[in-house]
Amino acid sequence: MARHAAAVAAGVPAYRDPVTGNTVFTARFLADRGYCCESGCRHCPYEPATR
Repeated sequence: MARHAAAVAAGVPAYRDPVTGNTVFTARFLADRGYCCESGCRHCPYEPATR
């Protein structure tokens, strides 16, 4: 969560997960996008009922 918080504070849309090496979008980026893509994003701000 520290990397997520740092990415949000820096205004960047994503960060690299140190364990998996995957790129992870921030909740801020996902919310600003305006819809759920139904890909199971880690920080998805949308309720499961709306997915």
